[in-house]
Amino acid sequence: MVFTHLNSYQWIIGLIVFLYGTAIGSFLNVVIDRHATKESIFRGRSHCDSCKRTLAWYELIPLFSFVVQRGRCRSCGTKLSPQYLLIELFTGLVTFSYYFLYAHADVLTFVQNIHVLLFIYALIVATLVDLKEGIIPDGVHIFAVVLFVAHAVVVMLYQLLHGTCCSSITNELISHLVGAIIAGAFFGTLILITKGRGMGGGDFKLSMSMGLILSPLQLFLSLYLSFVIGGVVALSLVAAKRKKIGQTVPFGPFMALGALVVLFFGPQLIRLYLTVT
Repeated sequence: MVFTHLNSYQWIIGLIVFLYGTAIGSFLNVVIDRHATKESIFRGRSHCDSCKRTLAWYELIPLFSFVVQRGRCRSCGTKLSPQYLLIELFTGLVTFSYYFLYAHADVLTFVQNIHVLLFIYALIVATLVDLKEGIIPDGVHIFAVVLFVAHAVVVMLYQLLHGTCCSSITNELISHLVGAIIAGAFFGTLILITKGRGMGGGDFKLSMSMGLILSPLQLFLSLYLSFVIGGVVALSLVAAKRKKIGQTVPFGPFMALGALVVLFFGPQLIRLYLTVT
């Protein structure tokens, strides 16, 4: 991904978008942490998990506060998890990359794809919670359904207001539903075959959530990559004696990674595949 076609004005907007992304990342950290503690993500101010002191506003500035405080609580000195810095940075970069992809797009194209960025945010939450707790929150799947419905309504309204036909978006929505059903059937079959040892209910629901947001081709490539990457990582962990054969490895993060790779590099991967073959 190269950013050479952005002009000076677009770079300034891009910087603002990046900072916005880091703020979103800060919120995602709250969602991830409070899922484990069962705290409300909308009530109660942010606090140090160690000394419980409520954090001041200047201790919550994305990236800046973590670096200035050298990754420690300003009061008790407890070392903070690098998760906070990494998620803020990663979310900022993802948001900027999304802006880069659609910087020259028309309004309809942007509207048609903004829900994908929001779903990526949900995948970030799913990944971290799955790694920490071994589950994928139902909120991620509910959010995907809301995005799917909102996307359909917004695009249809836009097309109606501009006098364009809705058949294309209808066919697109049907293809997403079919993709979600096929993905769910595939993962459901795997769960039955492995009796839940290979895949979990969260993976089953996440595959259907991905089907609602990704095109059928994107979904297929994402799941294919997730199995390849997951297999390589699992074998590497066994070889390094970090895991034993038969032990489970959270699969949600690999599904999220596969989706992310395809969303940003899908066309390049397809061209590479066609060139090689």
